[in-house]
Amino acid sequence: MRLIIAIQLVCALWLGQEAFANDLPKPIPPYRLDHQANQAELLARYERLKVKVSDSPNAIQSLIELAEVESDLGDIDQGIKHARSAANQAPDDWRVHALLAKLFLLDRNALSARLQAERALELTKNQDNRQAVICLLLPALVDCKDFSRADKLSKIEVKRSPKDPLLIFCRAFVLSTSVESQQEAITTYRAAMALDPSLQECHYNLALLLVAASEQKEAINELKSCLQASSGTQTGKLAEELISKLSHQD
Repeated sequence: MRLIIAIQLVCALWLGQEAFANDLPKPIPPYRLDHQANQAELLARYERLKVKVSDSPNAIQSLIELAEVESDLGDIDQGIKHARSAANQAPDDWRVHALLAKLFLLDRNALSARLQAERALELTKNQDNRQAVICLLLPALVDCKDFSRADKLSKIEVKRSPKDPLLIFCRAFVLSTSVESQQEAITTYRAAMALDPSLQECHYNLALLLVAASEQKEAINELKSCLQASSGTQTGKLAEELISKLSHQD
């Protein structure tokens, strides 16, 4: 009888841990890496850009910057509107297609994001531009459930630039979406952090994988490292929330 009760308790604990792991937030994708602009700065920049676009409605750079600020302020629809205006003016400018890809990702329109990112990739001319587009295309492929293409492309990009921490981060992000590749994802996130410790999102995403692997203590350590370096940012807030959730779960 005691053995049966012990087995039931173990099963209940395991099921509870599994349910908790399944209820975890999603990893931070490459296109959502934090930047430090605050709300007041964004609003001031928004007002300046509105005037510029009003005075010169066909100015591509101003339209791009306005769409970017609008997306940062959470107005995705207006951002898409102005990015499309820029694309109409400059259909062969990779930047407008990359911007539309990001906006469609934020709007959860994976197919449109993928099409725009593919077009931006066709138009890129140098490695820095290519890196920016790959960081959009890979999450779009993941959201479109094309894991095979995402896996192959991320592997190729890291092979081309084996010391690029952002591309390694992208590779880890893709790997983390596959149950069979969780351990490789953990190793790859750590490789990205070794090359660029400022990628605090690596700590957060790594913590999610560690929780799923029932490594709660290690996960909390990663989240504390993330919070220490990114306090006040969106990533820091996410880390703080997850620390609280894990502490209550214990």
